[in-house]
Amino acid sequence: VEVRSDIAAEKEFRTKIRTAVYDAAEAWSAAAPYSTPVQDELLHRLTLRKEADGEGVPALLLHGFTRSGASWKDAIHALKHERPLYTADLIGHGNAPTPEFGDDWEVYTIEYNTERLHESLLRAGDPKLHLAGYSMGGRTALYYALTYPERINSLTLISASPGIEHAEARHERERSDGEMARRIMGDGLEPFVDSWSSSDLIGSGMEQAAASRINAHRERMTQRAMGLQGSLLGMGQGVQTNLWERLGELRMPVLLVLGDRDTKYVDIMTAMSERIPDALLHTFEGAGHDVPGARPAELAAVLRKFWKDIEE
Repeated sequence: VEVRSDIAAEKEFRTKIRTAVYDAAEAWSAAAPYSTPVQDELLHRLTLRKEADGEGVPALLLHGFTRSGASWKDAIHALKHERPLYTADLIGHGNAPTPEFGDDWEVYTIEYNTERLHESLLRAGDPKLHLAGYSMGGRTALYYALTYPERINSLTLISASPGIEHAEARHERERSDGEMARRIMGDGLEPFVDSWSSSDLIGSGMEQAAASRINAHRERMTQRAMGLQGSLLGMGQGVQTNLWERLGELRMPVLLVLGDRDTKYVDIMTAMSERIPDALLHTFEGAGHDVPGARPAELAAVLRKFWKDIEE
């Protein structure tokens, strides 16, 4: 028996069914008078880490591919004691769950990470927050802001993209991400980290940040090959939902941050600024893609002013 199906439609259907199952299991777990570790495993929960205390609206900071919440350490140091600051490790990174990619492939999607972040934020009890994300974390932050706009006081996207508009380019990116994922699992973590850290995308603009480069390499070496593989296959731009047409829905204050040496993202984020109502665009001269790593104190100053202006 041959059953023909549409991949995109099937993915959407499977996601809806899976979400319904998770929601039902979550409700059952909440009503249970005892702990349910099986439920925790099913949901692959994400945990918020409170990095700093303070007054005012809290901020959630999301990391990029191959990193974790620890990548915000230097920026957090510059912002300490000003407001509550949270980080979270996305699925497959840091201390977050790292399931095997296969039948559980949905757990690596932006949609799944968004729902788990939302649950964590509801448990934290803060009604609204400033949300900032870098690269992969920025793509997740954008999806969260479009899904739960009532929870967002402001949105900051750093070296982030709303997806790839054209189907042919998306398929090519999906193919190249798949090839990279195979190399990670075939060659091992260290060769991939060496190659990734020295790539034009990540290495550009980091010449004056030797300590940050060393720390970033060390942090990448603590990741798990399976987690990075899953993130590429589940959250890569080749499979990411194209959000370009939805940028006009953003009604909260939006700040776009990039480095002028990140030529690809100069074009992307300039185009984004033209589609997002009243978006602010801040460019760091001499910086590349990894703005949080190369310019943490300066980035903290930009965030501080942006958040303060909104609150005043």
